[in-house]
Amino acid sequence: MNLRIHPHIVRLTCSRTGDEVNNNDWSRPIGLSPDGYPITIEYDLETIARLDRGTGTGL
Repeated sequence: MNLRIHPHIVRLTCSRTGDEVNNNDWSRPIGLSPDGYPITIEYDLETIARLDRGTGTGL
């Protein structure tokens, strides 16, 4: 399965082992590491903090 990963994601890691998870070859349920544990997502927080939040007022 070919998924697009958000550009501000730095890396994906297994929540149990801390090993980096390859995001190019998903042959398991999305969100789980090869060992079956949840994936932790690391974002580029500095870049996200600089983004223009726009003028939206919510729902």
